Amino acid sequence: MSSYARDRAFSDRYTSALCRILGPFLIRPAPLVLDIREATDLMVFTTSDIRIAARVRSPGYLEWYPDDFTIRFHRHDTGAKTEMAKILEGFADWMIYGHADPNGAPEIAEWMIIDLNSFRYHLEVNESVIQWKLLGNRDYATSFLAFDVTSFPDDPPILIGRSQRLVAVS
Repeated sequence: MSSYARDRAFSDRYTSALCRILGPFLIRPAPLVLDIREATDLMVFTTSDIRIAARVRSPGYLEWYPDDFTIRFHRHDTGAKTEMAKILEGFADWMIYGHADPNGAPEIAEWMIIDLNSFRYHLEVNESVIQWKLLGNRDYATSFLAFDVTSFPDDPPILIGRSQRLVAVS
């Protein structure tokens, strides 16, 4: 199995959980007038297509890195274009970043929804204040950039939403 196929199979286990998390950010109560006149209770939030990147971390990282999100930076095994290159080219609007349930269920323990337009803006304008590091994967086939979400300036906000903290931060 290729490294892409292995990575994809892992993340596909969590698709339903990711959709349940994203739903409240994409569906809104309809205005009263639409409910009364058009039998509309809920509306799907749209401007144009919202393209969402998804990344699920394996169990075990949440306790140590509750404020970090990682983006694949280099694929040493194939040289294929990575998520970071695609994001920097302007692809994807949001990224949902989750930590897999430590009990093995196909659920997400904690998550962040990141506004990639704000992310790109801050990389360009506020690069010097953002805390990040380069990480190699255990298989030596890939490397990632890890960003501390708390190091990004507040304006424009990088987080669209975040789950409640399960892990105590000391």
